Amino acid sequence: IDAAQTVGVFITNRYIDKASGQGAAGANDNCKFEFDYALRQKGVESIIVLVMEPRCRNSKKWTGTVGGKLANLLHIDLSKDGAPFEDGVQRLAMEIRAISGTSMSVTPEPATASGAPHPQRRRAPETAAAEPLPTTRKVASLSVEEVCIVLANLGLGKYEAGFRALPVSGAVLATVDDADLREAGMDAGMHRKALLHHIKEFQAGGVPLE
Repeated sequence: IDAAQTVGVFITNRYIDKASGQGAAGANDNCKFEFDYALRQKGVESIIVLVMEPRCRNSKKWTGTVGGKLANLLHIDLSKDGAPFEDGVQRLAMEIRAISGTSMSVTPEPATASGAPHPQRRRAPETAAAEPLPTTRKVASLSVEEVCIVLANLGLGKYEAGFRALPVSGAVLATVDDADLREAGMDAGMHRKALLHHIKEFQAGGVPLE
């Protein structure tokens, strides 16, 4: 942790309990020690949240220290196999580059005595052209949970229940109109107008990464 520029936290129900001191080992749990130490040494801004179980997608249900510290962060969903998982891995790589300010490449080590090479992840040489760091995400790539986080950040968190019930993902949000927002439970016309304005901004410039 001391030498790391970013720390990944893999969210499962069991990890939430253990890292919050609610597991069998209580406050002496190694997961709790590592989580607390990472927060103390690196801060929340250096943590990447990775959801590993479908039942953990709703961050409002995260309890203890994990919920208190990480529930409001955008998270990467790795709980689905196939294309969603691959998309999550790509997002993870982007987040690592954004936080660490480096690009990563896979380069082979010299072959062993048996002739088998050992691929190893290394930092790209400093002389290599730096990749531009992402500062936004496409609105259509947001999960339902991330859409709800965006609502909360815009001061529209009271409408989260309606958006979850439909549900409204980023792909849906990018295409909504005034009538759709009414259906989602957004009864205040000014709120609908404000959100539609923000959606246009997100479509033009992306959703800012925080």
